[in-house]
Amino acid sequence: MPIFHSPPFEADISRNSILIDTNVLYAAFGKKDRRKDDAKTFLDIWNGDLLIPISVVVETWGLLVGSDRDWAGGFEFLNWLRNPGNKALLLPQHINSADFMFKMTLETHIDCVDAFLMSYADDVTKHCNFRKFVFIATYDFSDYYKCLMKYNLRFILINPENLEEY
Repeated sequence: MPIFHSPPFEADISRNSILIDTNVLYAAFGKKDRRKDDAKTFLDIWNGDLLIPISVVVETWGLLVGSDRDWAGGFEFLNWLRNPGNKALLLPQHINSADFMFKMTLETHIDCVDAFLMSYADDVTKHCNFRKFVFIATYDFSDYYKCLMKYNLRFILINPENLEEY
């Protein structure tokens, strides 16, 4: 049987990098969300890389095109992702955290993409030896609050509407 080998992924992660949750991208590129202007402004003004795991790309596409049938918004989103001027850095799926993601979703009944984001943030904080934890931009804090203390995770939440840290 042939062996598939995926090259290792390395990226320079700046201190100002931020993981972006699906709801921020959906707000920015969907036609229905009242926060569209705020989300787009946030993505434009953030002073650092916008870290976007592939699971967030898939979930955003599924909401825009699968649920809303908003092909224009979906294509605008994909075009934005491939534009080097927007500071978006696509992250491969973080397979090392699959067991931990399963444990978190099983025990707390949270969204699995949120579990991956928390795991990513915690891993980047640890591996890059950041003193200030990695940021996650989201409009919905509920899943994050369920897991933050329970699993002793290292991340800081940011509300894109007012840039307040939680």
